[in-house]
Amino acid sequence: MLGKKWVAIIIWEIKNNKIRFGELQRAINGCTKKMLTQQLDLLIMNNIIINDKKS
Repeated sequence: MLGKKWVAIIIWEIKNNKIRFGELQRAINGCTKKMLTQQLDLLIMNNIIINDKKS
């Protein structure tokens, strides 16, 4: 899974602090909203990252 194009970049960007989706999207140049959403969902489903959104 780490071989996917955007996974390592996403993990690198969020490794030290919480970041909102829009901030992450701006930090990763060239990654579309759809691709970023798919990759984040994949990471969440595999328990690599946790979606800590509050209502």
